[in-house]
Amino acid sequence: MAVANELTIAQPEAVATPSAARSDAQIAADIESELFWSALVDPSDVEVQVQDGVATLRGRVDDSREYGAAIRNAFEGGARSVVSELTTTNGPVGPATHGEPIVYDSPLMSEFR
Repeated sequence: MAVANELTIAQPEAVATPSAARSDAQIAADIESELFWSALVDPSDVEVQVQDGVATLRGRVDDSREYGAAIRNAFEGGARSVVSELTTTNGPVGPATHGEPIVYDSPLMSEFR
């Protein structure tokens, strides 16, 4: 038995990255929404600013678990990278506790800092 392969696949015209397709204000709003719906983050503790797709998070979170969740939420909201100026109330998390912001280029990096 012969099979007639008549399948055609259309090529996409252009695929924009999520941060390129949306404004900084929209990315910030999406990050704030992710923080709001997060079971691990108190959104009132985290301030979000976005410039050129790079999110900066400021504020004080309870612990490293909430810290990591906030970073992941920023990526889920569309940030292409995240600058953390977050501090924790229950102990240090990386150099941010000493006044140096931490830059994450991947959501996986928040697991290792």
